[in-house]
Amino acid sequence: MTHDDVLHRFRLRLLALAEELGNVRAACRIMGVRPSTYYRWRKPVQRWVLDALHPHERRPPQSPRRTPPWLEQHIVAVALAHLGWRPDR
Repeated sequence: MTHDDVLHRFRLRLLALAEELGNVRAACRIMGVRPSTYYRWRKPVQRWVLDALHPHERRPPQSPRRTPPWLEQHIVAVALAHLGWRPDR
């Protein structure tokens, strides 16, 4: 079972508990979640289906000013070839 599956089950349990108790705040208190988080999770479920509770995959951040990988490799190769050079060279 992956971390995403565990998180999905936790969210489903929270929604079910709130439905069972009829009290969102009490369910959130029992599960240790803020009510605003509950309502943020409930919104897509009402609009679509329960599969909307699966965590979304996030793309790693990419800086537009990042040095290209080929240039990084070249710099490391030059630095290893000339160990006596100082950083200002």
